[in-house]
Amino acid sequence: MKTRFAGSALIVFLLWGMVGACAFGQTSIDGDKILRQLEEVWSEVKDYTVTLDVVADIERMNVPPMHVKMYFKQPDKTHFESEGFAILPREALRLNAQGLRKRFTVEQAVKDTFAGKPVYRLRLISKGESANVRRLTILVDPAASTLLSVEGGTSDNRKMKAVFEYQRVQDIPVPSRLVVEFVAEIPQTDMGSMDQNRAPAGRKGTITIEFTDYILNSGLSDELFTKESKQP
Repeated sequence: MKTRFAGSALIVFLLWGMVGACAFGQTSIDGDKILRQLEEVWSEVKDYTVTLDVVADIERMNVPPMHVKMYFKQPDKTHFESEGFAILPREALRLNAQGLRKRFTVEQAVKDTFAGKPVYRLRLISKGESANVRRLTILVDPAASTLLSVEGGTSDNRKMKAVFEYQRVQDIPVPSRLVVEFVAEIPQTDMGSMDQNRAPAGRKGTITIEFTDYILNSGLSDELFTKESKQP
C-alpha cells in the first residue's frame, strides 16, 4: 500500500506541476524562431516615411505638442525632421527585429497573456558587455508576429516601457500608436539640460506618438540619412 500511495502521489505531483506551468505561462518555446518570424514580417518594409504627432507629459516640464517627419531605411537608418525642438524616445522608435537578434540573445521564452490575449514573452540579454541596455523583456503577438511591448533599463539607471499598437498599410502591420513610459533613478544635476536622444535626466513621464501618412518602399536615398535632423 505504501508503494502504491507513493507512486500515485508522484503522478499527482507531476501533473500539478504541468498544470501550474501552463497556468502561469511557463511553457518553454523557441525564442530565436519568434524573433526570426518578426524579421520576416519587417523585411517586407525596405524603407518608409511617416508623420509623428508627439505629446509629452514629463514632470517639471511644459512641452508643447510636436509634429515630426520620420524617415527609415533598412537595416537601421533613421532621420528626423521637425520645425522646432523635438523630444523623441529614439531607443523605442529604432526597435526592429533585425536589431534585436543582432544585439541580444534570448535568455528565456515562454507563453503568457497580455490584455487577455495569448502572447510570447521573451527575456533578452545583450551580447555586448559594454552595451547601454543590458536586458530587455518583450511581448510578441503570435498571430500577427508583431512587437507589443518592450521593457528594460539602461546602464545609467533609466527605465523604459514601450507599448505598441498597429495598423495595416499595404497589408503590412506597422505602428499606429506608441506609448513610452520612463523614469530615471538618478539625481537631476542640470535642471536645464535636455537631450533629444533620451528622456530628461532625473524625470519621469510619458511620451505618446501617433503615426500617420505612411509611405512605404519609396526608394529613399542614402544621402537623406547623412543629414542632421532640422532643429532650431
